[in-house]
Amino acid sequence: METKLVHSYSALILAGVAFGTVPIFSAILRDLQVSSIEQSFMRLLIGFIAGGFLICKYIWDSPENVGLSGRFLHQKSYIIQGFLLSSALNCYLASIALNTPIGTAAFLIQIHPLVTFFLGYFLLNEKINKNKVLALFFALLGVIILTKPWEYSLFINSFPGVVLAGISGLSYGLYLIMGKLVQDQRSMIPQSISFGWILIWGFIMWFPFLIFSKTFLTAPQINFFNIWTYFNPLHLTFGICLGVIGNVIPFGLIIVAIKHVSSFKASVFLLIEPLAAIILATMVLHEPISVWYLLGGFFILIASFLMLKPYVSPPLTKSKEIILELP
Repeated sequence: METKLVHSYSALILAGVAFGTVPIFSAILRDLQVSSIEQSFMRLLIGFIAGGFLICKYIWDSPENVGLSGRFLHQKSYIIQGFLLSSALNCYLASIALNTPIGTAAFLIQIHPLVTFFLGYFLLNEKINKNKVLALFFALLGVIILTKPWEYSLFINSFPGVVLAGISGLSYGLYLIMGKLVQDQRSMIPQSISFGWILIWGFIMWFPFLIFSKTFLTAPQINFFNIWTYFNPLHLTFGICLGVIGNVIPFGLIIVAIKHVSSFKASVFLLIEPLAAIILATMVLHEPISVWYLLGGFFILIASFLMLKPYVSPPLTKSKEIILELP
């Protein structure tokens, strides 16, 4: 069993590093004049292919489980989670397309504890305790330090990207809450099937975001879309890397690891994502690591740990465990 735990922890660390490559590949594609909506199309399309493969595999091996997952009750929750996944991904890539510093964007998407704090209380009847209040304080402090509103001109210039990164974190928080709300309904369905459906619906939900961006977001680095972009070998190569390394591989590693590791431990190990993003941004894109990054990121990591800490004290039960599926 210890060997399995070591393998699971290693898988989660690799998953966190893989997620940390997302802003790097996105920034490279941005510099190659590939818009964020074109990037999200490629990433979600590869997810769609992977999701379709999972569903087809289970149709062959376990058709009764696929039939169960096809009921309207389950499909409704998959559609909602697919929409939230697509929202988180599109807003994250759009934030980077607007030249939001990678470290800032990577840390701001970790604000989902704020969402789980409030909605967990109102929707899931979760208790508010000292750890959660402290977590809320540290998370807000970390976000304020990262966005540096006292540097007025810099804050105004980066404000749209900061907002989009915040919406990405909000969407992810709602995604987690939704997953917890329906986990008992899905108890008879293999997690891989649910994951496959969410990936499929995530891609389908890309099309409403294309319409939205064309209508309301005027920046060409966000809403420009040309199918011929994918016929450029360099664009296609980095797009596939974004989809495979930043999506399929880490999700696959999480599915393997979660069999032997609690969701709390998985969450803690996956917090390496923003740290990996900043380190990779420094190595690949030569972005500086400022004191504000270190301080703000430190407070957000403390907040995330405190938010998850209540799940450590009592033994985890199926009804209390968060099913973790990151964007």
